[in-house]
Amino acid sequence: MAEATTAMKFGNPTRSSGSTSHPPLGRNDTIEGAKSDKLMDDANFDRDPLLGAVQLQRFQDVAEQADCALKVGNVRVFGDIMLRSLDQERRLISPESWTDEVIPFLRQHSFFSRSQEDPFSARSAEKPRGYPGDAVLIDFLYRHHSITEAVRCSSPLGQAIYNYWVTSPAAKAVRDRRSFFSKELLRIATRRNGGRVFVVAGGHFREADLLADTELFSRLEVTYLDQDPQSCSLVKNTKLASEVICKNVTSLLRMDCRFDLIYAAGLYDYLSHNVAVRLNRKLISMLNPGGRIVVPNFLARAPNRASMELLQDWFLVFRSRDEIVGLLKEAEPPFAHSLRYVEDENASVGYAWLDLA
Repeated sequence: MAEATTAMKFGNPTRSSGSTSHPPLGRNDTIEGAKSDKLMDDANFDRDPLLGAVQLQRFQDVAEQADCALKVGNVRVFGDIMLRSLDQERRLISPESWTDEVIPFLRQHSFFSRSQEDPFSARSAEKPRGYPGDAVLIDFLYRHHSITEAVRCSSPLGQAIYNYWVTSPAAKAVRDRRSFFSKELLRIATRRNGGRVFVVAGGHFREADLLADTELFSRLEVTYLDQDPQSCSLVKNTKLASEVICKNVTSLLRMDCRFDLIYAAGLYDYLSHNVAVRLNRKLISMLNPGGRIVVPNFLARAPNRASMELLQDWFLVFRSRDEIVGLLKEAEPPFAHSLRYVEDENASVGYAWLDLA
């Protein structure tokens, strides 16, 4: 889940599916010679072309269980139904049947309206900034102090549902992603002469918070780009970036700068393959020798997918390991030094990164 504030103008989202090592989040593999993981994504399941009565009855059973759980206030059972039973059933049908038939069917049940008492789910579904996954929504997953009042003003049931979702695998993965990039900033800051960092679709740039009040952060020259004026204003006021560019991603095609680290923490989850590869070709051309570009993406087997799409109306481009690696591999110049990949411990986000020689 991600701060993807520049994604929507750069490409149409689709509903789918180094020389210096990084501390591993979980599995850590070099790309060359590695065997592809067998992922439990949509391609592993046989589906009927049309949603049948038996399949629909299984979703009816799931809905009734969810209704009963929230009726008695058992949020943990409700959440487990969403993460396990619902996601398992989703994988057995076509993406079209899921979005066009099952989601509208399930939203007629009482559990759906009750689930919207959760301020996180409600904001995600409402999209007050006009696009999914805005920076405030990500702050809900960070449990940032700025969202405290919104949670406090929600109903007891809404608070309980929110507290469940922020401990779910996807929410943990988003916080781990923030930590991943905090470590990347620290890696650059501790080099002898510091370095230049380009943060693309940066949202509220919360990964800088841990370093912001330290002397190390002054060793970074950060260029920040986002299309959301409110996010840009917040970052300007915090003075976390040397330069704030409030434009969409297409504007970087005209940039002629060089950086030691380039990343977009939550952008690729909204881009088609071809658009992401074209973007990466440009970003790679902006790296200094020895520079690094990092590409994170939610995995096709992430357990939160069904609940995100049903309850939060939050559709990402989920990818397999090979698909994430391909976003860099297909854009890789011949002088690249290494291409590596890791996954987080939540089985939710994969990271590919490329270091130039």
